[in-house]
Amino acid sequence: MSLEECHFLVDLDKPDAETKLEPRFSLDTDRWETVISYPFLNVQASSRLFRAFYFPFLSEANCKFDEYLLLKNKNVKLKKEQKEKRRKVIHHL
Repeated sequence: MSLEECHFLVDLDKPDAETKLEPRFSLDTDRWETVISYPFLNVQASSRLFRAFYFPFLSEANCKFDEYLLLKNKNVKLKKEQKEKRRKVIHHL
């Protein structure tokens, strides 16, 4: 299935790691819209100590987070029954 046919896409948005094979889909706002996003700890860019133990104020400054995104294709239309299922799923998130 090609990306043009996909209704939804789950993507780990890593601003520092964009490549030709792994583009930042969230920047293509003509095609994709963000439905929901969650922070995801970037292990390589975060301190081991601050990943293992929480220190107020220090952990936030020494840990880097990327975003997990659920993206919706703006160019593919959902059928009515698919829209109902989508509402139920998003409501539970």
